[in-house]
Amino acid sequence: MAFKMGEKPPKKLIETPVAPAPEPDVVPAEEEFVDEYAHLNGALAKGAAVGATELPTVVAPQADAAVAPQANTDAMAQLASMIGQQVAAAVTAAQPVKRMTFGEYQRRVNKGRSKLKRVCWNCGVLMQESVLSNREIDLLNEITHTGRYINRLVEVIVRDNGADEELEIRWNMKRDAQFELKGFARNFLDILEQVAVAQVEERADAEAKDERAAARRKQRA
Repeated sequence: MAFKMGEKPPKKLIETPVAPAPEPDVVPAEEEFVDEYAHLNGALAKGAAVGATELPTVVAPQADAAVAPQANTDAMAQLASMIGQQVAAAVTAAQPVKRMTFGEYQRRVNKGRSKLKRVCWNCGVLMQESVLSNREIDLLNEITHTGRYINRLVEVIVRDNGADEELEIRWNMKRDAQFELKGFARNFLDILEQVAVAQVEERADAEAKDERAAARRKQRA
């Protein structure tokens, strides 16, 4: 654009930006609904149309009136039994432990034990029932008279001590003598058994002698 000398150039026009017109709202098209279960819905609708008289009638089973009370009674009895057992166990656990007296202990220990009929000595030592077996006590009670046994290594003495009778069994306590006795008897029980057997034979012989003597006296008479 040309202008003359001395003229002021015209003011430059400032262009004002114009806002673009708003675009109209675009409404998305609705998607067509497809019922995937149409065939099932149709079947249900068809079933609903069936009359009530055409459907089978389901009758709920009725409980036996006599069984229910019996079952309740059994359950209550079982519960009462369990409660009673628990109460009895609790009472038993709460009771103090009964202490055994010395007399009760002695009776329990001696129950079924044999008893010595007299005082017995072994090489000067008093025999105690607590350290003897029933078999040994029975054999000691069977000894009736004095004598020497087991190759005359063991001496048996039956004597009176006042009104009581005593029995003493003794042997030589020297080492060599004990070794010799060990060759004939294994232990104290073996000694008693051999002595008892020998005394049974001696008593049988004595009875036979008495019978013969009685027979001779009878003949003489």
